[in-house]
Amino acid sequence: MSEQLIHYSTREKNHWFIWEIHGNLDRTTSSEAAAEGEKLLQSSRKFAIDLSEVNYLSSAGVRVLLKLAQDAEENNLPFAIVSPTGGMVRKVLDVSRLDMFLSILSSSDALDEG
Repeated sequence: MSEQLIHYSTREKNHWFIWEIHGNLDRTTSSEAAAEGEKLLQSSRKFAIDLSEVNYLSSAGVRVLLKLAQDAEENNLPFAIVSPTGGMVRKVLDVSRLDMFLSILSSSDALDEG
């Protein structure tokens, strides 16, 4: 029996499309996650990634987040990372200094309604 390392769910809030990632965002899952994220981003007007259910974030996962942010910027779409609540995930984001490049919000409640 194989263990699923990553899966996704989606929801909307304040006119934002929120993509929830569940599991590990690492070398093993990054290609799949990038493809899924790019597909969802193309059909969104505002795009947020909820990391509250991410257990592990590697440099490959960070690259996925940066690439999606770049794609959003190129298409003039608002983009945010929300709920990086896991201690390890938050630490990787902090050490990577992604807050210098991306909007990182403590929860989806902080997404604007505009």
